[in-house]
Amino acid sequence: MAHWLDNRVFGFVDLGLAAAAILVWLVAPQVGWLALPIALLPWAAYLLAGRAPWRFTPFDIPLLIFLVTAAVGVWASYTPPDARQAWWLLVGSALLFYALLRQPPANLRALAPVFAVFAVGAAVYFLLTNDWRQDPAKIAPLNQLALAWMQGRPALPLPGLQHNVAAGLIAMFGPFLGILGWRAWQGRRLALAATLGAAILVCALAFVLATSRGATIALTTAAVLASWWALTRVRSGDSAPRLSRRVGIGLGVTLLIVVAMVALMPTRLASLFSLMGGSDSSTPRGEVALAGARLAGDFPFTGAGLAAFPGLYAHYIQVVPFYVLPFAHNVYLDIAIAQGILGALAFVAVYALSLAALIRPRRPIWSLPLWWATLTSLMVILIHSLVDNIVYNQATAPLAFLAFLMPGYAAALAGYGVAAPSVLRATPPTGLSPTARRRWLWAGAAVVAVLLVAAVATRSTWLAAWHADLGAVDMARVELRGFPSGSFDDGRRVGELAAAEARFQAALAYDPANRTANHRLGLIYLLRRDFPAACAYLEQARAVDGGHRGVQKSLGYCYAWAGQPDRAAPLLADIPEARDELGNYAFWWREQGRPDLAAHAEATAARLAPRAPP
Repeated sequence: MAHWLDNRVFGFVDLGLAAAAILVWLVAPQVGWLALPIALLPWAAYLLAGRAPWRFTPFDIPLLIFLVTAAVGVWASYTPPDARQAWWLLVGSALLFYALLRQPPANLRALAPVFAVFAVGAAVYFLLTNDWRQDPAKIAPLNQLALAWMQGRPALPLPGLQHNVAAGLIAMFGPFLGILGWRAWQGRRLALAATLGAAILVCALAFVLATSRGATIALTTAAVLASWWALTRVRSGDSAPRLSRRVGIGLGVTLLIVVAMVALMPTRLASLFSLMGGSDSSTPRGEVALAGARLAGDFPFTGAGLAAFPGLYAHYIQVVPFYVLPFAHNVYLDIAIAQGILGALAFVAVYALSLAALIRPRRPIWSLPLWWATLTSLMVILIHSLVDNIVYNQATAPLAFLAFLMPGYAAALAGYGVAAPSVLRATPPTGLSPTARRRWLWAGAAVVAVLLVAAVATRSTWLAAWHADLGAVDMARVELRGFPSGSFDDGRRVGELAAAEARFQAALAYDPANRTANHRLGLIYLLRRDFPAACAYLEQARAVDGGHRGVQKSLGYCYAWAGQPDRAAPLLADIPEARDELGNYAFWWREQGRPDLAAHAEATAARLAPRAPP
């Protein structure tokens, strides 16, 4: 049986069963754990043969942390069915990761055409389904070309693929198509080279017509960096110790610069995302990024839950009862919002380890072009994830299975799988010297000590954040149940917020300046129509975070309902939809039997300038 397990066919069966489980969760998410045995059949075969289905790797702990935080995200989410589907797809992605680690090297080479098919499939689907009249290209001549193409293409009654998603998938898998074409040309297989060349042209056409600046920057940057790595690898040989140091120093300096920018000028950094264009609602990405960071700050420990962003953004940032955005256009922010800071760090750790494994593999590189394509794909994901969601997309859940696909492939290429123990044993040891190990241990102990001292010194702050986090989860479950409601909240569910209110009061007992607790208490008192108390809490929240759109808009309405239109107008003047909403509120308040508040709404609206036509 052990010989059968080492067969290439069994490796493909292993991958196929993991993919089958993912397909079941896509088609029938209500099946839940019942589809899990499909993917675990190969694990059972390994155990029956007396072999472990995986070998312990550095990826295991961050993957486990990520899945645990995702499970907490199911508990926290206000939309359990969507959260459960996202959870099982993330589980499926982790199973795919370990199925890749069990592949023999020959299978890894054979998977390159499969990835190339993904790129071509995304391109063809996009070209056949996208409607450039409703979703035009950002460059007028290209849009004219796309409209001309639409006149002659076959019409498919299928939903379209969003521009950035299509471009992201092509950028992610396109490098594999490129190396296959290059190999065919080098081998003088002209028929195959012509076929692959045509496929490359189709992908290039779709990529250009998608006009995704984020995907273009990601692919260009990743290809240049991966090419530099490959050239340096050829020059310095397979061991390449100097290369590893150079790459490590370069990545470390880059990371320090990014961290410094985030810490010292977060507003300016977020404004850079505006250069990438508007989101689905034409809201600049810089504003969406800042709003996403604030939402992540509301739920630092538990996260707000999987698939929770649409309701949170609409209700607590835009303060509207309808759908606005599906996600924050930043994978790292979206994970931090859904699964907490620990979940986001675990995700980054998996990708960082994968990148490190490719840069300095544990076994000799037996196909530099394949390594180049994998490194390019991995860096495309890391860079593109700053401005769009492809591998962690709660709005289009089918893509969630991509979360750990490329890290698993990279780890298997680099020699972390179970399929090549003899190669690993033959690799010369590259561990740290005893002196270096002691230095790292002392450095680690110093970091732990600093963190413990900081935790004790900031005890009140993080205890307040913990209570505010739990209160925000409770409140979202109540307020966003049935989202989007499409109507203003009449306060009939305010009695269900008692537990959340107690959490917020506990948070303020530790830290009276906690923004989350003050903001949410202000909203609760608004629902109770206790406007003086609501304004007091919202004023405190605004004093802590003057740029929070949700706080600013809620405080403006609070002043309006309290009969202070002169104080409300300056706050609402920057809110484009406020004047129209106040007119709707005037009608709604009269229906609620509150003509006094209707009059306040009209008085405030009269002080706002009419909205300029688009």
